[in-house]
Amino acid sequence: MQQMTHLTAWKRDAACAPRTSRFVGFGSFRSEWLLLPALLFLVAFYAYPVAKLLWTSIDGAALSPRHYLRFFQDSAYTYVLVRTLIVSVVVTFFCLVLGLPVAFLLARIEGRLRTVLLLLVLVPYLTSFLVRSYAWIVVLDDNGIVNSLLVGLGVTSKPIKLVYNWIGVYIGMIQIMLPFMILPLYNNILAIDWRIDRAAKSMGAGPFRRFVLVFLPLCASGIRSGCLLVFLLSLGFYITPAVLGGLSDVTLAMLIETQVTQLVNWGFAGAAAMILLIATFGTYLLLGRGVRLDAMFSGTSDRGANHFNQLTSSGSGEKPVHTRVLYSAVGMFDRTPLAGAMKPTAYAVATFVLLALFLPSALVTIMAFNSGDVLRFPPPGYSFRWFQNYLQTESWIDATLLSLRLAALTALFGTLLGMLAAFGVSRARGMVRAFTLSIMLSPLIVPPIVLGVALYQPLAQIGLIGTETAVVIGHLIGALPYVLIIVSAGLQSVDPSLQRAASSMGASAFRTFWKVTLPLIRPSIFVSALFAFIHSFDDLVITIMVGGIRVETLPLKMWSDIRNSIDPTIAAVSAILIGLVILWVALLALFGVGGLKRAD
Repeated sequence: MQQMTHLTAWKRDAACAPRTSRFVGFGSFRSEWLLLPALLFLVAFYAYPVAKLLWTSIDGAALSPRHYLRFFQDSAYTYVLVRTLIVSVVVTFFCLVLGLPVAFLLARIEGRLRTVLLLLVLVPYLTSFLVRSYAWIVVLDDNGIVNSLLVGLGVTSKPIKLVYNWIGVYIGMIQIMLPFMILPLYNNILAIDWRIDRAAKSMGAGPFRRFVLVFLPLCASGIRSGCLLVFLLSLGFYITPAVLGGLSDVTLAMLIETQVTQLVNWGFAGAAAMILLIATFGTYLLLGRGVRLDAMFSGTSDRGANHFNQLTSSGSGEKPVHTRVLYSAVGMFDRTPLAGAMKPTAYAVATFVLLALFLPSALVTIMAFNSGDVLRFPPPGYSFRWFQNYLQTESWIDATLLSLRLAALTALFGTLLGMLAAFGVSRARGMVRAFTLSIMLSPLIVPPIVLGVALYQPLAQIGLIGTETAVVIGHLIGALPYVLIIVSAGLQSVDPSLQRAASSMGASAFRTFWKVTLPLIRPSIFVSALFAFIHSFDDLVITIMVGGIRVETLPLKMWSDIRNSIDPTIAAVSAILIGLVILWVALLALFGVGGLKRAD
């Protein structure tokens, strides 16, 4: 899910392209049948496992609600649920407050400066959650950079506890979730017609009045999409709370993992997983009505502005009381000196956030060259010692090669299945299209811990648990939506007159596809394969649940070492992975994704 918001530029390009009601290139062949491979795969390894998990949670044919009753009758478990909801709300709120100035700044500047600042968002965005969580250990630990500076400057006499507690959880989650808020907002703000703002200014509206009554309604759909996305991701977040939190900072995802891996209580784990799944889909259905999953990631829906207008108007056309109070308060604040400081303050906040997004990863890269036996700031010296240790340790190299192999397989099969599905979706209509998209895109918001728990029993029944095949199957479920959305956007941008011209000149359906369509969508296919590769290469939760210790990928190797001991080799591996992310961004820029190429 990590890579999803970065696809919005492809959707903008496709929106400007000619549309066709039926995709040309398969002749009389019913291309809707191309949906079958992906649908059958998802029914077998996604829909059926989730249904079986529900069956397990009610003790099968006994239809017993005892696990659910136990969950809600035990205050310890309800506290975990409430705490998860509170953490998600707090993270969403701060991501909105901090992300809005950044999105505004990115949308208002142009040229190479926008490219540079976008990189400060995209590099952390594509960096794995595990690496970024580990970066905060390096920064916030007792021997970390922050405490070393505080003690060195005399601010405190001893280190402050900033990690392995709720402080570390909130700092880590907010920083990790910020790109998921910034990119939908940025995409939405780019589409704003700023002549409206200038017109309001010419009519005497001050900066605060224009912000509340003009700017916020115009980017309401981006705000709605970003908040919904961050909240849903936070509900099922596992890695950062587990790495940066203490024993009392348990989230619902962590509770589920404990019930499975330590207590082997499948009935109760299934009930907890279904509660998390219901909370996720319930939130989406309640707050995301009318917002398609792909539109939610782009922030391009127009429902947000309509929703804002409904809140600030009444059926009779007269402004309701709360709206008149809002307008009055806005007018009073607009006349204060603070209103004039809004823009400089927003730019200052945006600068701080951009630095906070990028600096932890940059500092980890610097600390990777530490010559000491432990990570300490400032390092006693600099060397390639830990990089050499990584290259000379067989377990690290084996884990790296395994991750590359699994990611390549996921990219290959994910691209094939997703590309076929995209061709089928391009022609499907009505209920077939709606059903297909709902099934294929829903894994985007399903918490990985729920998917991992659901997959375990069906895969165990056919003897695949602890195998590379099981891991690839799990990764494919998450990779398919990326491929479907990217390739579909590429197909929408194809001018159908080119295909019709080739057909009118006697080209067969296959030749039209091979010579006309495929070259036009080749960049989309490459980028979709890259996103599928990144998704698999960075995955941890699915690998833990269905691969276990017998399939030790690079993220799993890092996870084990982080939990057992903070070996400086992890910093070297993190630096290498950050370098790979920069390579991913360079490849994406080569194909003009995310405005990187167009911003030059």
